[in-house]
Amino acid sequence: MDSIVPNCPSGLCISKQDFLKPDFSVDNFFIEQNVKDTPLDTLRDDLGVYLKVLRSSMIELINEDYADFVNLSTNLVGLDTTIRKLEEPLIKVQTEVDAASSGIETTLTSVKTKLNKQAKIREKKESLMNLQNIWETLGKVERMLARETQVDGRIPTDVAERIAGDVNHLLFAVSKMNESNMIRDIEPRVDAVCDKLNSSLDLSLIQGLQEGNTVVISQCCRIYATIDRIACAEHLVREKVIGPVLAGILTESNLENNAQGLKGVLKEAIRTIPKYLSELVRITMDERNMEEKSVKGFDFLVNAFWPEITDNIDRNLCFIFSPGNPGEFFKHYTHASHFISEFEDNLISEESVLRLR
Repeated sequence: MDSIVPNCPSGLCISKQDFLKPDFSVDNFFIEQNVKDTPLDTLRDDLGVYLKVLRSSMIELINEDYADFVNLSTNLVGLDTTIRKLEEPLIKVQTEVDAASSGIETTLTSVKTKLNKQAKIREKKESLMNLQNIWETLGKVERMLARETQVDGRIPTDVAERIAGDVNHLLFAVSKMNESNMIRDIEPRVDAVCDKLNSSLDLSLIQGLQEGNTVVISQCCRIYATIDRIACAEHLVREKVIGPVLAGILTESNLENNAQGLKGVLKEAIRTIPKYLSELVRITMDERNMEEKSVKGFDFLVNAFWPEITDNIDRNLCFIFSPGNPGEFFKHYTHASHFISEFEDNLISEESVLRLR
C-alpha cells in the first residue's frame, strides 16, 4: 500500500502517512491538525490538491493494467465450449465410480452375511462339542462315583480330588449351555453327582478332623476350594464340630458351677480351638507357607467358631449384658474383653482380625 499511494506534494500541511496509519480516523486526523494550528482554509486547499494527485495516480494505475484486463476478458472467450467438452468425460468417470462403489458395497454385504453365517455355524459347532464334552464328562464322573463309593457313602479323598476337578469343569461347561434342552434333561444327573461328592466330602472332613488326619483334612479343603464350597465347609465345621462342644460349655448351669464364673467358661471355650481345630487352622491359615499342603481361602475361626460363640451367648447367657448390677456388669465386660483379645491372638492374618472386628 505504501508503494501504491503517491506522496503529497511538498509544502502541504499533510503527508500520505497521515492516512496510512492502522488506527486512522477522521476525528483523530482533525485533532492532530488542530494541535498543529493548521487553519481550516489551508487544510481544505491542501486536501483538494492531494485529492487531485490521488485521482491522477489512480488513472495511471488503471492505464498500466488495462492490457491485462483486456487480455483476461479475451481469454475467457470459448471457455463455455471447453467446459462442456470436459463435462462429458467427467460425468462418465463419475458414473463408473458410482457403479464400482455400488459393486463394492454389494460384495461387502455378501461377505458380511457369509461371515455371520460362518460365525453362527462355528458357534453351533462349539456348542455341540461342548455338549459332547459335558455328556462324556458326566458319564465318566458317574462311573467313578459308582465304582469308588464305599459302603458308608465316602469316596477316597485322592479319588474325590480328581472327581472334583471334573465336576468343576462340568459345572462351568453346563453354565455356558444352560439354555440347551439337553442340559435341562441332564440337570438331575448333574445335581445327583454334586450331592454325592458333597456328601462324601463332608463325611471325609469330619472323619479327618476326628482322627487328626492332616492329609485327609488338606485334601478335603483343596476339594472344597476347587468346587467353590468354602462357606459350606465352614458351616459344616461350625454345625458338626464346634456347635455341639460350645453348646455344652456356654450354658447357665456351667456358668454357675464354674469356680471362675464367666472367666472360666470363656477359658473353656477358647481351649476348644487347639483341641478341635488345631490341624484345620494350621492347614488353612498358613500365611508363611510352612505347611507343604496348606490351603488358602478359609477362615474357620472367624466364620465358624466366632458365630457359634455369639449365638450361644445370646441364647444362653444374655443376662451377662444386664447393667442392673454395675459391679457384675463391669466384671463380665472385663472378662469378655480379655476373651476377645485372647481369641484375636489365635488369628494369624490381619484380614482375619479385620473380618472379626
